[in-house]
Amino acid sequence: MRRLINLRHLDTTSSPVKEMLPQMCNLKQLQTLTDFVLGERTGSSISELGDLQQLGGKLRIFGLQNIDNVQDVLKANLREKANLNDDGDEILLIEEEEESEYCLLLPAVGQLPSLRELSVESFHALERIGAEFYGSDSSITPFQSLETLSFNGGLPHCDSMETLEIELCTKLEFPGNYRCASLRKLKIEACDSLSSLSLDYFPMLKKLVLWECRNLESLTCSKETGTVLHYLGSPRLVFCKNFKSLPDHMHRLLPSLTFMELSTCPNIESFPEGGLPSKLDELLSIKCRKLEAQHKHWDLQGVTSLRTLNVSDCDAVLDSFPMGLIPSSIASFKLHNLPHLKSLNGSPFSVLHPLINYHWFAVVSSSFCPKKFCSLLLTG
Repeated sequence: MRRLINLRHLDTTSSPVKEMLPQMCNLKQLQTLTDFVLGERTGSSISELGDLQQLGGKLRIFGLQNIDNVQDVLKANLREKANLNDDGDEILLIEEEEESEYCLLLPAVGQLPSLRELSVESFHALERIGAEFYGSDSSITPFQSLETLSFNGGLPHCDSMETLEIELCTKLEFPGNYRCASLRKLKIEACDSLSSLSLDYFPMLKKLVLWECRNLESLTCSKETGTVLHYLGSPRLVFCKNFKSLPDHMHRLLPSLTFMELSTCPNIESFPEGGLPSKLDELLSIKCRKLEAQHKHWDLQGVTSLRTLNVSDCDAVLDSFPMGLIPSSIASFKLHNLPHLKSLNGSPFSVLHPLINYHWFAVVSSSFCPKKFCSLLLTG
């Protein structure tokens, strides 16, 4: 291989390569290299990428746990490879789960000027994201074009990043001075070390998904800092079984909220003081027994844009739901699997009781419901 000095394209996508042959640095004309595999003791070092100045397109690096010397990462000089990602592709740093037990650091991909998408997967032993990830040249802004980062083990500062997904990160921690000013979408899944999340870190956030963060207890948004999240429209909290509180004063600090889902959050008991934002259009409360048991204190009358309300799977003693508790803007009201429910608006439920067992759809009269209320779905 080292004699093919004029080789320009090397595609090993479907080949079971275990390590790169020695002296890959001699292939100085190489423009396409799909995979670079670092061997455990032999083969080419990651530093040899430093001599491959014409590389472009998409590059995947395997075996990062076999790097012994941080200086080798710096010598790879990835920041000088301006053609990488010029065609819109991304650099993927990928490790198979069974091979990544000892990978403790990452290469300086922060210096790649055109990098738009970065996926880092299954680095279970990664302990920190250090200076080597951003690069040593302080005159270059790290991750200056990064828009999407899917990460599994740490959290770098990226002012241009728009999408961030974090999964299975057992030691996730947001530094006190952390700020991701351009982030639009944030998803955190199965990160059990996270107990509280400050929305102040993400002033441009539009979409938030928190999924199966079992020790998450609260979302916060500091009134003192004056941070108003003008763009956050649709938070979803699912399977966060210890979650207890939404941000205080969220009716003022989250003015653009139009959709909210709380699903399988059995420990949240109430909405914050001041109620929910007035622009909220759809509210889902599913398997939130303590919250649903306090439905008479939801104070939904001030939520003048609310059109869809879904209350489901509550095993608490919720035997009635006065229709006077919901605003006149409601157009769709779904009650699902509420075994103790007997009446609406103080009226016996005996007439509609047979419908509950058959997933029927009922249209009810204007005398029974608020104006503009057009449908009631009762399922059981």
